[in-house]
Amino acid sequence: MTKTINLEAQLELLKASDGGGEAFSSITSLNPNYQWAKIVVTDDQPNINKMRIPLEEYENLIRTGVHSPIKMAENEISGHADAKPIGTMTHLKKEGSILLGLAALWKHEREDINMLKEMYSEGTPPNVSWEIAFSEKKEDDEGVSTLYGTTLNGISVVANPAYAGRTRFVAMSENKNIGDETVEELEKAQARIKELEVKLEAVSNYDDILAKLKQSEEELAELREFKAEVDKLQADAQKLKEIKDKFAEAGLEKEDSYFEEKKETFLTMSEEAIDFMIQEMVAFAEKAKELEEENKVESSLQIPNITEDGKLDLSNVDPKKLGEALRNLEK
Repeated sequence: MTKTINLEAQLELLKASDGGGEAFSSITSLNPNYQWAKIVVTDDQPNINKMRIPLEEYENLIRTGVHSPIKMAENEISGHADAKPIGTMTHLKKEGSILLGLAALWKHEREDINMLKEMYSEGTPPNVSWEIAFSEKKEDDEGVSTLYGTTLNGISVVANPAYAGRTRFVAMSENKNIGDETVEELEKAQARIKELEVKLEAVSNYDDILAKLKQSEEELAELREFKAEVDKLQADAQKLKEIKDKFAEAGLEKEDSYFEEKKETFLTMSEEAIDFMIQEMVAFAEKAKELEEENKVESSLQIPNITEDGKLDLSNVDPKKLGEALRNLEK
């Protein structure tokens, strides 16, 4: 893929009508560090200012225009007043009714040249307006002035060209700055070297890193185990507190030693089983109290405790008294 405008087009533009002496020197100066642009400088029709350059004057423009500046305002496209050089015209050539120019734009000196390239790439090519001196002007019946004895002093990139889009950039080179490419490649190489150095250092410390990783994993396992123990203790303490609260709400008074003694049993029981057990204990206590008040059972009849499996412990209850209590319950 070529990175120039078109080699044949460049050579054609460089075939000067003055014998070709400058053509060869121009070929050797095709510097890829420039942004090359092919531009329509003028045509032979009137512009909106009612001025025109006749075809016979093109030879004067070609002769005087080589090395003349191409200008533009800094970082914007406006008019002639604020325009400053951005490059030079390296060659001019008549092609039919238009005058074509080849311009070398100075990319290193003017970064805003990138703006021109973007405009061209987006399909809105920049337009130019010429700066011409003349020795004679003839005006026709329609008020159009034709200029003679012309000298091309330069062209400017402008926002409102007098030729209304007819004098524009028609080609721009794709050449990249060789110096920039070299710097870019060097920066990439340096970044790659740094990356490899980091990897090499990591490989050389592999054993140390592996040992530290193993130690970290062991410490993490210990921390997880400790946290699990703490979480279980907190959960057990919370559950035992809730059981104590249930006993208190049911009116069953028990010492802390009672709950500590039955702790393991309580912690293995479901909430439903604990609620059912408390209901049985409350019902038994209420009925025993009623019987005691009616003198149907002796006051020595005690509320049974619960066993390890959550059942009532009747070992301390007199069977005879219990039987009498049960028979009275059925009455």
